[in-house]
Order: sequence, then structure tokens, then C-alpha cells
Amino acid sequence: MSRISGLFQVDFREKIDSVLSSQSAGSDFDTVDLNTLKNKGVREVGSECMSLQALKQLRIDGFLRDHGWDEENISLALSHTVSRSVYPAPELKTVSFMKENSSICEFTGYPVSRLTKDKLYCISKKMCVDMLPDHIKLNWFSLRHQIEIATYIPLAVRKVEIPKPNGGVRMLGIPCVIDRLIQQAIVQVLSLHYDDSFSEFSYGFRPDRCAHDAVRQAQLYLNVGYIHVIELDLEKLFYKVNHNKLMTLLSNRITDKSLLKLIRRYLRTDIMDVV
Repeated sequence: MSRISGLFQVDFREKIDSVLSSQSAGSDFDTVDLNTLKNKGVREVGSECMSLQALKQLRIDGFLRDHGWDEENISLALSHTVSRSVYPAPELKTVSFMKENSSICEFTGYPVSRLTKDKLYCISKKMCVDMLPDHIKLNWFSLRHQIEIATYIPLAVRKVEIPKPNGGVRMLGIPCVIDRLIQQAIVQVLSLHYDDSFSEFSYGFRPDRCAHDAVRQAQLYLNVGYIHVIELDLEKLFYKVNHNKLMTLLSNRITDKSLLKLIRRYLRTDIMDVV
């Protein structure tokens, strides 16, 4: 549920508290007759049913309906959210799980035959990216205040492993939408102060530069007559970089202590391991 919690955590915090503190919250869950389920091989039917009912008690379906969602997309969104809470996996594996080992679509009414990986990707984007402007308008002053007084805590990043051509994997951390927005804002400002200190022949992750520029520069060297290429690779740099030394270097130019605290928190963000 990481993609969704990053977007809705402020909106539903009060509702969550009210549900948990309600005396009837524990007794409002319905029971399920397993004999009525079409998929008899379901392993997590209890978790799915309770997760769905919890989402409905939080009125998430009503929240989406108030934002103009049709019933089919609401059913798909609830199905995807519950499946990710019970079986946290990439969309491709999630589709197989929902079709073969899940009854969530029976509970939500979404047709299993129409379930595809692309639809799960699209509904995730719709829940997060497309609703981000409204979320920012509603919660920006609260977010900004938390950042300014150094109380904002980033959410855990989603662990994704990408195979390397020569073997092994490269681990990436995918932040939630809100944290990605804040990180980009930080990068855009800091780039103005740090970019001129990089080498003229550095092309990676810099404004108005790309890999094509590096290729063109290499071609120029070939045309001049250079014939040797030296390749260097800092193994697992981002895993092994000394955070204290990095923060010391940043503090030489950055005087905003709340920003420094936020950057350190991003460096130490928890990782959500997706099976």
C-alpha cells in the first residue's frame, strides 16, 4: 500500500484514528461463507476480506467517488490496494496472484477476465500522480510546515532490483509520489549551487546534459587519434558512501539546518522489500 499511503496519509489520519478508537470498529467486520467463493484455492481470503472492509470503513471508496471516479475504476483500485497489502509484489506477479490465488475481485465486483498488468499500472498512476495536484492543494501548508520545522518523516522506499548485463543486480529505491516531488524540488535548487563545481566533461544527471553528449565527446577524442579507453566503476558507491562526510560537505554550502536534516532523513529512509 506504499504508493497509496504516501498520498492519502494526511487525508485519512483523522478517519483512521476515529475508526481505531470506535468501540464498534472491531465488531463491524462481516464474515465470509467460503462455500460461495468461486476460487476454492484462495490462501489469504480472511486477510483480503478484512483489508477491504477496513478500506471501506475509512471511506476510501467514497473519497474516490467524490473525486469523480466511476464504479469500475473504484473496484479496480480497491482490488489492487488490497492485493498489494496481502501480497506485495510488482504488477506482473500481482495479476497472476489475483487471478489464481485471490478472491478480492469477487468481493469488489471487478471482472477477473479484464484484469491486466497494464490496468494495474494505470490505476496506480491514477491514484497517485493524477490526484497529486488536489492532494497538494489540500495539504501543502501542513507539508511545508513540517519541512520548515524539521519534523517531516519520509515514507519507506520500494526496493526494486534491476539485473545488470554482466550479472548481479542493481538495487533501486522508489519513493512515494510526495517524497519524489520534494526530492526533485531540492535537486532543482541545489543544482544551481553545485553544478558549476563539476567537471566540464561530466555528463551524468546534470542539467542540459545527457549520455548523447558524452558519446559525441568520445567521438571527438577518436577523431583526434586517442585509442585507449579507461573504464572506472565505483562498486556499490551509494551503499557504502559515508553519510557523515557527505553531510559535512553539504553543510559547507547549505546553511538551512531544516534542509540538512531532511536530506539526512532521505539518506536513511527505510526500505520496503517487495517479494
